[in-house]
Amino acid sequence: MNVSLIIAALDEAQTVADVVRAGRRCRRVQEIIVVSDGSRDRTGVVARQAGAYVIELPRNVGKAGAVMVGVERAAGDIVVLLDADLIGLRPDHVDELLHPVLDDGVDMVIGVMKRDLVQNVLPSFSGQRAIPRFHLIRHPELRDKGFGLERALASIARRERWRVRRIELRELSHRLKEEKYGLVRGYRAKLKAAEDLVRHTRLRRAGRIGT
Repeated sequence: MNVSLIIAALDEAQTVADVVRAGRRCRRVQEIIVVSDGSRDRTGVVARQAGAYVIELPRNVGKAGAVMVGVERAAGDIVVLLDADLIGLRPDHVDELLHPVLDDGVDMVIGVMKRDLVQNVLPSFSGQRAIPRFHLIRHPELRDKGFGLERALASIARRERWRVRRIELRELSHRLKEEKYGLVRGYRAKLKAAEDLVRHTRLRRAGRIGT
């Protein structure tokens, strides 16, 4: 089976090239697609220089929309979804995501970074995944989910009884929100993540959603 690696990126010129280069060193990956989601910096330029096929969107469509643009363009049977702000990504991290899908028939693999508080409590929030492409193509409604993509995938997986496996991606992290957005916007982003965490924890305990 062929593998396409898809990276949705918004103003991630500082880190996206390292993510692309790590993906290129993974022998199981046939193509790398970076979808620059209306970026105002050099995200598309540095990703292309690093060896990715780059799709430049003229305006921001949100994470889910950008991911689905990449999925629709991808040639692979399996897609690996990676965040563009990862630090410390290695080819073996990509292999670890792929192995259960390619070799064990798992429907979705979720890679969890243990240093991330949100992912520790709600591992389904992680953006690092491997999924057969047909699972995503069958759900075009995912385009409109924005940053709720991961929650939407979790809901579909429960409803359709996907085989899901979670793995720890050791020694992997991502840029702090304060570094990406500045101090004020960074803390606002952290606060929003914390609010989402509390809300989903309450719903889970009430039995209204799964993990």
